[in-house]
Amino acid sequence: MIGNCVSYDSALSYMEAGAAAIYLIGNIGDRWTFDNRMDLIDKFITCVKKTGVPAGVYAALGSLRTMGRYVQGGILHKEVPLDLDDIFFGREITMFGSHTHKPSSWATTMRLLGERKVDPSPLISKVLPLEEWEKGFRMVRDKEAVKVILEP
Repeated sequence: MIGNCVSYDSALSYMEAGAAAIYLIGNIGDRWTFDNRMDLIDKFITCVKKTGVPAGVYAALGSLRTMGRYVQGGILHKEVPLDLDDIFFGREITMFGSHTHKPSSWATTMRLLGERKVDPSPLISKVLPLEEWEKGFRMVRDKEAVKVILEP
């Protein structure tokens, strides 16, 4: 099952049903940001990471026709072994990697943060001194934290 979500509730429904992949559509992530609903983005990211949605790569690739296109938007955060002989030579799939934002998104994000129209604190799991950077990296790697701030 692959879910196309237009709301947080629909995303949760797909996750609870064991979806192999979940896609936020209609710029819902942007809408949540502009509505200062970082809590929803945090819940979505945390839930996706816990449910192992990167397995959706297999579902998406398996559903492609010969000479289809696969675009990976975002980082998987885990190794995903693939049968490249089948992908490139058997079915001649074209694969692309893509940032899931436009370059202008960073400028908009910084402006909204600077104007204090967006509160990023729900995304911050831990604040550590810079000297504890290894601990912070380990926490994110081990999924004990979503975002860790390192202070000089």
